[in-house]
Amino acid sequence: MSMQKATEKKSILVVEDEADIRQVISFFLKQAGFSVVAVSGGQEAITYLSASHADLVILDILMRPVSGWQVLEWVRTCYADTAVPVLIMTALAQFSHQVEGLERGATEYITKPMQPRRVVERVQDLLSQTAEQRNLNRASGISERRQILEHFAAMQREEML
Repeated sequence: MSMQKATEKKSILVVEDEADIRQVISFFLKQAGFSVVAVSGGQEAITYLSASHADLVILDILMRPVSGWQVLEWVRTCYADTAVPVLIMTALAQFSHQVEGLERGATEYITKPMQPRRVVERVQDLLSQTAEQRNLNRASGISERRQILEHFAAMQREEML
């Protein structure tokens, strides 16, 4: 399966208040075969995510009146059981900001300026990792269910004796 076909159904939400950056990132993601929705602020992101789904969110932090931190908190609260990856893309380059982003629930942190192709690579990697984790969780769930069924079957055999 080509990368184009593998990514064509994946929806990426780009939340960036700088129009030039938003347009460039959106262009490169679309070229890679992603479905892209781009918004210019935090409130727009929350409104979109309240009504629609995104497989991954690219999020600027320094926005007003709703900051990227607030959007990240909202995503982690409202999408807690789906583990939507959030890629922070911001000018906040200090290590302490990166740590804060990851502690608050970001999946990845990229500082501006950045290469658009690098962003696409990170998106592809994060979506691949998310799919692998879901497969592992699914396999683990099957294994746990099998163990429970075996336990109940053993209990029923004991009751019959």
